[in-house]
Amino acid sequence: MIGRVIALLVAGGVCPFLVACSDAGPVAPPGVFFPTVPIEDAYPAAEIEGRLVAEDGCIYLTASGERWLLLWPDGYLASRDSQGGIQVTTDDGSLVGREGGSVRLGGGETRPDEVGGALQPKHGLRV
Repeated sequence: MIGRVIALLVAGGVCPFLVACSDAGPVAPPGVFFPTVPIEDAYPAAEIEGRLVAEDGCIYLTASGERWLLLWPDGYLASRDSQGGIQVTTDDGSLVGREGGSVRLGGGETRPDEVGGALQPKHGLRV
């Protein structure tokens, strides 16, 4: 399944410093950072395939030894599945992916400072 992910951030250490752009109600369980952005008419069309990983209170996509913090469209939700893992669903309830599972998503890369974040180097991350 290809989801409509808005942007992929190359610096995963941005997590505690990036403010979600949505002003809707809770979109994730307590302690899970799940940044959302307004739905637009057009998005970058790059594709990436990897695994969803929950670490340090953030949901990352990992692929080829790198990880990205994802920005999700307004209306997407993160929740806990019956085993306590994180799952992401679309605004209509369709499953995008589960923690530890493979996903194929569309979007593009941007620098954290372009979306209100700050770079914080962390082990194993490209900055």
